Amino acid sequence: MVFSKFTLEDISVTKEHMKNIDTLSYYYKVSNAVLWRDGKEIYISKGKYGMYEWYKRDQYFLLPLSSDIPNALEELKAYTKKEGIPFRVCQVPGEYLKWVDLDQFHIERDRGSDEYIYDRKSLETLRGKKLQAKRNHISKFESLYPDFSYKTLDESHFDECLKMLDEWLKDRDESEMENLDEEYDAILKAFESWTAINLTGSLLREKGKIIAFTIGETIDDETIIHFEKGNRDYQGSYAAINKDYLTRTALPSKYVNRQEDLNLEGLRQAKESYKPIRMVEKYTITA
Repeated sequence: MVFSKFTLEDISVTKEHMKNIDTLSYYYKVSNAVLWRDGKEIYISKGKYGMYEWYKRDQYFLLPLSSDIPNALEELKAYTKKEGIPFRVCQVPGEYLKWVDLDQFHIERDRGSDEYIYDRKSLETLRGKKLQAKRNHISKFESLYPDFSYKTLDESHFDECLKMLDEWLKDRDESEMENLDEEYDAILKAFESWTAINLTGSLLREKGKIIAFTIGETIDDETIIHFEKGNRDYQGSYAAINKDYLTRTALPSKYVNRQEDLNLEGLRQAKESYKPIRMVEKYTITA
């Protein structure tokens, strides 16, 4: 196998191989490779049993994009041994563990990478006692900032969104900046590849100024929230932009994927507060 850097020219062939992995995990959607190809240094290669994605910066592979997972894992194991690369397969959805030979491989739980899956209709309506707090956040936002307006995010707004993002980054801790630099690059990639991977978005203004925006996509029955940024000086802006994107902009779907919490307690509490209906459990495979 020969690994080469993922490029936009690889979208079609990668998307075709990803059909072998039937999961709601956003890692197995081609958009993830497009957005993070530089920040995570994503490389791909074809082998006898499928396609392989290597996240070179963090030194791990995704589950092989194959209809024959057992043989693909063996092929990857042989390759890594030959090349002196650690055999480490991460972001493995729990439903695929049945194909892993426990006599040959070790499995470790990765709770921080679990993805939160929600009922789309529930997030649109926010009905019920469990989501009362979210409705209250939005009502408070609308009463505090009566000059707000929602817009569908398109190419004419990209520069303004980046300006808002620059201001947002000024309030971050220095310890956060490495990962945020990668995310900034991924958002740039989103704007550059907007139509190529069918992204959609919403933005929220107050007195003409962008104070929040969401970028996502819908694939089959699933809407994936790739990025959601808001100015916390405006109370309720996050709840407001989340609801607007799903009710007015995102294409029809059954589920919403709000990705993982990275074992960050504040992020975990925020994601759990929207009451997920299931999790895509994640595991790491080593030899």
